[in-house]
Amino acid sequence: MRLTLHRIVFCFTTVLLLACTSTDDEQITTDIELTADLEPVDTLATVGYQITLAFDADRNPRVLYQDVSLGALRYAYRDSDQWILETIPGGDGHGEASLTLDGSGRAHVAYRRQTGIGSAELLYACRTQSGWSYEIVDAEGWVGSWNSIALDDRGTIHIAYFSGYPDYDLRFATKINGVWSKELVDSDDATGYGASMAVAADGAICIAYGVSVSQDIDQSGLRVARLISNEWAIDTVDLGHLTGHHISMLADKDGQIHVAYRSGSDRNDTDLNSAASYNDGWEIETIDKRGDIGYTPSLTIDQFGRLWVAYAVPLENTVRAAFWQNFQWRVTDVAGIGASSALTIKVDPENHLAVAVGIQDGLYYGNLRKKVVQRDPAGSLVGP
Repeated sequence: MRLTLHRIVFCFTTVLLLACTSTDDEQITTDIELTADLEPVDTLATVGYQITLAFDADRNPRVLYQDVSLGALRYAYRDSDQWILETIPGGDGHGEASLTLDGSGRAHVAYRRQTGIGSAELLYACRTQSGWSYEIVDAEGWVGSWNSIALDDRGTIHIAYFSGYPDYDLRFATKINGVWSKELVDSDDATGYGASMAVAADGAICIAYGVSVSQDIDQSGLRVARLISNEWAIDTVDLGHLTGHHISMLADKDGQIHVAYRSGSDRNDTDLNSAASYNDGWEIETIDKRGDIGYTPSLTIDQFGRLWVAYAVPLENTVRAAFWQNFQWRVTDVAGIGASSALTIKVDPENHLAVAVGIQDGLYYGNLRKKVVQRDPAGSLVGP
């Protein structure tokens, strides 16, 4: 299906406090304004709660998303001034899915498909010149939820995923010489919620995931597993009954691992936290603690090495953004976007912040433009 692009502009004006300077009688605040220009990708879709954004070798955006209204898993990519929409075979539009691209821009997708009451399977699909092909990775019980797919430097495919009833554990699958090898990562009570995987600079596989300990909910929380010398080393990073159910993980070029995650024990009062690997431990920071927040966090790093996170605040029907600067997180509401079912943020090949977002009338994609301004104490612009 081809859709001709008609650009729609939404202005997201965000105020991120950077610095303050004083004049004789007043304080001048230096801010950053972000403006997002969004274009429609699929205005007929009812977008589910997961979106993945990637860029191919020709710098074109690729988006994986659930279309709940069609009961289909969809893949969209921009070709010149058009978005081309494809349906991935075997998907049902409701199960979790994840996307990565290889060096040639070929898409690799992991996704869950329900096969009956109490049963589901993990599928893997690859897009070639002749179209999509898919295969079953695991079909033992209810498997494939909270999956995350990644390629290492050798092009080997790895998938981390949650196995539900009857095991409730975290599993890991690797495809070597055309054969899927599966193994158990962690099986402490209900383990593997929200799994997010990254490949570190040294090639180590890292998985962040949530654990729910029914016998002692205070021991529930966020864990990170690292595959070192063919053995899984597991760290408990943070504790809390609801900690780790919404997670985004990435690895920077210096070898540090970063995780953004929802944290807390009260559904009406959760925070968004970050954790960064440091020596043999983890440094935890609070990103935002203004209510029931931290849903669908998405991390990226810009060309200056600055960490960004975008996330939804459902009770306020808004999205917030934050970036790490001067050893602290700076947070703002993203005005104008309204309620979002899912979102993802990336840095595009031109080093601009890019977003794909599901809103009420479909799936949209766009760039965030940054502008530095100065304001007086009343909030008015200073200067031209």
